[in-house]
Amino acid sequence: MLLSLTILVGCSVPKPKTIITADTVDTKNHYDYSPTLVDGRMFWTCGLQTDTIISYKTKLSDPWHIEGKLVADPSAVRTPGGFLVLHTVGEPDGTRNGIGLFFTDMTGKVLRNKTIIQQKTNPARYGDGQPSIAAVPGDRYVVFHRTDGSNGESMLGAFELDSRTYRFLRRLRFDTPEDGASPEIFYFAGSLWMVLVGGAQAGSGFIGLRRYDYDQANGVLRRDRSREIGSLLPDGGVFWAIGSKPISNVLDGAAVVRDEHNDPVIKNGKLTYWRGHALNAGPGNWKIVRGFLDFRP
Repeated sequence: MLLSLTILVGCSVPKPKTIITADTVDTKNHYDYSPTLVDGRMFWTCGLQTDTIISYKTKLSDPWHIEGKLVADPSAVRTPGGFLVLHTVGEPDGTRNGIGLFFTDMTGKVLRNKTIIQQKTNPARYGDGQPSIAAVPGDRYVVFHRTDGSNGESMLGAFELDSRTYRFLRRLRFDTPEDGASPEIFYFAGSLWMVLVGGAQAGSGFIGLRRYDYDQANGVLRRDRSREIGSLLPDGGVFWAIGSKPISNVLDGAAVVRDEHNDPVIKNGKLTYWRGHALNAGPGNWKIVRGFLDFRP
């Protein structure tokens, strides 16, 4: 069934309509990207004046943002009584980012929020953002996120949160430096898995998986490269991942569907994911679409 829904954003902002089907999320005259979906509720970024986070299960939540800031890239886990959502918080031009979190009730209403990694001060750098959270054993969450390399290149960072107090525990380190942006991680069969997209933002690209051994005792993440294959990207680079799959009109970010226990939903050897879909480079035509990825660990 096709649903037409109205987002209530206040009298100073037009009320756009969001069309939600089994395969797409599309807000008329506004862009949609960066979804996360757990226990049937999807959170995503929508361009309402500035980037704003909204969610949907049986109806849309009220939009949530921080005045004068870009708020984007949500990643959610189910908690007792609601959801914990991590997100990017930065300047409207996409620089000097940090990472925040908020808590919602079961309807998606935001109850409280705080910053866990402060915004960076260098206006020429991205900072820290695009977080992805996974529940792991030991009363903790692991978070992967985008950060700056020494020359400003896009690299991966990681840290742990206490799943009882939601406090920052420690930074994790990769056994070798890891590139990447818009990571999406989940925990399965004793390993952390990352779904990622590589390629031109609005052109042909690839989607694939990477697996990491999580040495919790030493705080180290070790990437398993034994099953990865290399695929040539449009810009001449190489995308290394397990089961690289070419996709068209790719936009960074892919969200694996997870259940009420924060476990990935696997059916017939496939993961269901949602990702940003760009018909051209301009954000006015971005929407969110559903896809499937082979997963036979």
